[in-house]
Amino acid sequence: MAMTLRAVWLAVPEDPDERLRRARALELDSIRQLRTQARSLERLSLEPEIPPTVLDERIAELERLGEAGIPPDEVIACGLGDEAIYARIYRTHRTQRTTHSSPRSKVSMQAASKERSSL
Repeated sequence: MAMTLRAVWLAVPEDPDERLRRARALELDSIRQLRTQARSLERLSLEPEIPPTVLDERIAELERLGEAGIPPDEVIACGLGDEAIYARIYRTHRTQRTTHSSPRSKVSMQAASKERSSL
């Protein structure tokens, strides 16, 4: 579900500059994940395919361009008008694991409303 949401989020804008911005945001998130994996491998005395220092350089470059990464999946889903699908898949699973409401979800819903207005 998350990959589909992100693919649609990336493809929706007709403006090429916005598509590029979103592609960079997705790249930033991916590189951050690779860096985490690379550091974990190094802690295990294994050699990562790409050294964390190389990944750090690209992360810094993207951050200098103003990229912050992609919004949470909930914000993307709501921004695309898929609140019902998101709620059914994610909320049902989350409810089974916990009985309290997350402050992050309230913030995410507010951000979703802003994201929806920018789409």
